[in-house]
Amino acid sequence: KMRDEHVQAIVLTGDNDTALRQEIDNCREAQIPVITLNIDVPNSYRMFFVGQNAYRSGQVAASVLGDLLGGKGTIAVYYGLYSTNHSERIRGFRDILSRKYKDIVIAEEKRTGNVPGVVPRLIGSLLERNEHIDGIYLCTEWSAEVCSYLRWRGLSSKIHIVTHDTAGCRPQDILDRTIDYVVDDDGPRQGYLALRLLFKWFYYKEIPTETYYYSAIRIINAYNFLPQDDHDSKTEPVP
Repeated sequence: KMRDEHVQAIVLTGDNDTALRQEIDNCREAQIPVITLNIDVPNSYRMFFVGQNAYRSGQVAASVLGDLLGGKGTIAVYYGLYSTNHSERIRGFRDILSRKYKDIVIAEEKRTGNVPGVVPRLIGSLLERNEHIDGIYLCTEWSAEVCSYLRWRGLSSKIHIVTHDTAGCRPQDILDRTIDYVVDDDGPRQGYLALRLLFKWFYYKEIPTETYYYSAIRIINAYNFLPQDDHDSKTEPVP
């Protein structure tokens, strides 16, 4: 549809989907550049990607959680979407664990899909089997319900949580340290950079020269999280 409307460029959040890849390739034939934002479409003719290095992001998450646990313990790993981002984060996470934290054991690793309530049920099943969990790595958008469940079980101060993207977290879960660390993708910066590159291209004829424009990987916790960034937040910073 956008090709038929003769747009000059398309910015989209992609996925590793065959139909979408074909549409991007069709846009190239129509001389319409496509820029992928936040989630890339590998092996397509998109012009460039603006977003986080998801593999590195997973490595950072593993390093943070590994250090929190003192290099040993038992963890659970949950990831949600069938996306390039999640797959690459998990790959980076596993690689760092296998290289640097050999005494950390993964009791459970599951893809949960995009269904609410699944992760708390899985955690409950682990606990009912008397599995001891020291930490949870959440590569999924369901951090709010996991935090609520751990509070209900009285475990919010006993199980460390590392997750991604402050936009998907409740501010209070970060501020009260139920979530220990968030590996953030700096989403607003990604959107700004994509539009800036397009503006310079169309207005100044400065053609982007890179294939990947990576945003910073930020490590957020209760002490550097700014709740005013979330306009719906009514919470107060940690004293």
